Amino acid sequence: MGPKVSVSTHRAPCPTAGYFNGVSIRRVASLLASGGVAVLPTDTIYGFHCAASRLDAVERIRMIKGRAGRSGFILLAGDLDMAGNLVARWPGSSEAILAGAWPAPLTAILPARRTVPEILAPNGAVA
Repeated sequence: MGPKVSVSTHRAPCPTAGYFNGVSIRRVASLLASGGVAVLPTDTIYGFHCAASRLDAVERIRMIKGRAGRSGFILLAGDLDMAGNLVARWPGSSEAILAGAWPAPLTAILPARRTVPEILAPNGAVA
């Protein structure tokens, strides 16, 4: 039996509440879809964002941040189905734990599918 894991399901208010409306969300989505990079608030800090499917934009963020080639990125997923497209397998009870906590401000590091580009999962893991 593996180590016992607990996840807090406390839901903090979203810091972006009131900042974005339908028009601004569509503008940001269009920017990201076209390969752009945006600085947006997350649950705790502002961060660089791009569409993970646009590897040119991912590389641009790496250059902006001055990151080494073996540093990974945190990928945002809206639900377990979306995360499942990135994950090779769910170790132990990780899927059940995440299902019970989602949506929540947490990062899970899981084995990446072979189809995930190395720039996103350089060590064979996806966050």
